[in-house]
Amino acid sequence: MGGSLLKSILRRIRGALGNAVVWASAWFLAAFPLTAVFWAFGLMSSVPFWPFAFGTAQTLAGMGFLAGGAFSLFLSVAGRHKRLIDLGPIRIALGSGLIAGVLVPAFGVVVNAFGGYPVTVEPTIMIAMISGGLAGVTALGTIKVAQSALAPGGDGPDEMGSSRERLLPEPDGEAV
Repeated sequence: MGGSLLKSILRRIRGALGNAVVWASAWFLAAFPLTAVFWAFGLMSSVPFWPFAFGTAQTLAGMGFLAGGAFSLFLSVAGRHKRLIDLGPIRIALGSGLIAGVLVPAFGVVVNAFGGYPVTVEPTIMIAMISGGLAGVTALGTIKVAQSALAPGGDGPDEMGSSRERLLPEPDGEAV
């Protein structure tokens, strides 16, 4: 039993880290069009575009990694004992946006406080709005893509938190 529990915990950690990397990659790529919009409207036109865009992409990738991990944690709680098809994408998106909108800037405040840097309100609010908005959109996309991957009329596994993986078919055709 102990080995099975450890395998389950390690599988969940691997899934959360994988999800965090996917979100970090998506947010890294999303930074370039977002930066282009800011730059086109003259909000950041006093600085060269590419260095600013690359710095923004790195920052958003870090925020995406944290938000992706928070999404995994939120989904493990909100989706417990539910099938994937039963998850409400809008509800998950709103919850993920709220969680990321609080946790990501809180992490930044803690890091700044320990680093001896001043914590200012305006950037913290902007980070909360950006991370919450991007997390909501990314969570909505994540759930919709996962639900669309189900076979038509199929429910997928019995529960989101199922510890039994159904990867290889048994010789009699039954999945394990």
